[in-house]
Amino acid sequence: YARERLLVMLNAILANGHTASEVTCATPPGEHHELGLLALAVRLALRQYRVVYLGTNVPTDDLVRHVTARRPVALCLSMIHSRPHAEIIDYATMLRQRIPRDVRLVIGGRAVDEIDDALPGVAFVGHGLPPFLTPVG
Repeated sequence: YARERLLVMLNAILANGHTASEVTCATPPGEHHELGLLALAVRLALRQYRVVYLGTNVPTDDLVRHVTARRPVALCLSMIHSRPHAEIIDYATMLRQRIPRDVRLVIGGRAVDEIDDALPGVAFVGHGLPPFLTPVG
């Protein structure tokens, strides 16, 4: 029920025809959760971003192809499954190298709550939003 309500909200907001900057929301391979990601998408749409919602468990090659073709201002990934921080850092580093430099990479969720590592071009935000995703309208 919650998933369906969030999708309805997102679609209603997006139907308003925003012409603002685009943001892509997804979860990487192995991440099948969706409610937090949908809540993020709704939050960004309410901030006047045009949100492309790719959903869960998106293969890395598909993420790279998408952001290379669309050039959103940010690729926002949600990660909640516990894993070694080094694994998350390695994935972020690899993805950062493969996507265009002008696309900002944001990784949020419970899995990155305690990551304080500074990684150029990557924002680890836990449950918040990075400052550059403030309202644009």
